[in-house]
Amino acid sequence: MRIGQVNQDNYKDMLKILGVKNPKSLEKLHGEEKADGLDPFGQKIGDYSLKAQEARAVKAGLALEGMVRCDATDNGSWKKIVNVPDSIKQKIIDKSREMIIANGNGSITAEQGDEYTKMIMDYLKTIPPEERKSANYTLREIGREERQRIVDYLKAEIGWQAGQSFDKKILTESNWGLCKGHFDTRA
Repeated sequence: MRIGQVNQDNYKDMLKILGVKNPKSLEKLHGEEKADGLDPFGQKIGDYSLKAQEARAVKAGLALEGMVRCDATDNGSWKKIVNVPDSIKQKIIDKSREMIIANGNGSITAEQGDEYTKMIMDYLKTIPPEERKSANYTLREIGREERQRIVDYLKAEIGWQAGQSFDKKILTESNWGLCKGHFDTRA
């Protein structure tokens, strides 16, 4: 062995010299694993199945059960409009309106988007996991349709273009454009 060569016997010492605080992440490279063969999330080390990935994401608090990505066999059957309570529908519509009017130019900030997502996720936590994807799809469609309805109203009334400033009274005095023919998402 040459001086300075890192091998299976001395790599932990080299990591300490280099200032690495937790060499456990490299133990797998040298065949060392926890005695039970499980990762910190309780999944078999090396298991990258969708089920294992979902379990890790849920356990880490990064996702809700039933909401992790779809696999190759998914036919999109969850992409359907389902019944959701009128109270959450109205919250989505109100938040969509608030987001459009807040900056006076129709733009939406990242903070507003985060609040919107949090509101939806808080609702999804109250329903069974198998209903979450469809309810999420429904709520996002309600919000998207309301924002599009308002944009269409602004374009028809004042020839508005995305990013262009507009007088907020146009929306508030017309009851959000509902005085003209519209698609009511609450129907």
